[in-house]
Amino acid sequence: MRFIKIFGMLVLGLLIMGITQAIAMIFENLIPFWGIGSIIFAAIYVILAYFVVKWIIVRRFKENLHIYRITKPKFNKEFILCAILLPIIVYSIYILCIPGSFFTPNFTSKNEYLKSIFWVIFVNGFAAAVVEEMVCRGLLMRYIQ
Repeated sequence: MRFIKIFGMLVLGLLIMGITQAIAMIFENLIPFWGIGSIIFAAIYVILAYFVVKWIIVRRFKENLHIYRITKPKFNKEFILCAILLPIIVYSIYILCIPGSFFTPNFTSKNEYLKSIFWVIFVNGFAAAVVEEMVCRGLLMRYIQ
């Protein structure tokens, strides 16, 4: 029975991530220039996922968010510094120490280039990590433990 609950929560978590991402994707195409749509997509994705997870925990499970380890974000200067320096160090070592050629894709416009950069930073780097933590560490870990 416990395995079925855990599997059900896994499916629920995947549905939350998929549906909120699909809804947020609608807003990305509303502002297609300068990569702003990617930033809006990331923000709406995180906000929608938070409210859906909060609704499930508070309204359906009748429990507090703290029990599911979803708390207010805390910013630490050291963590932000590490988040900025680590990719710079990794890319620097890769470019300087790995033999081969480094090339960038040929974008047809500045708009495509900015969209690609903002997509990597905000959607892959920020939104995906935040939503994954809410769903996996929040919803799933409560049932696995």
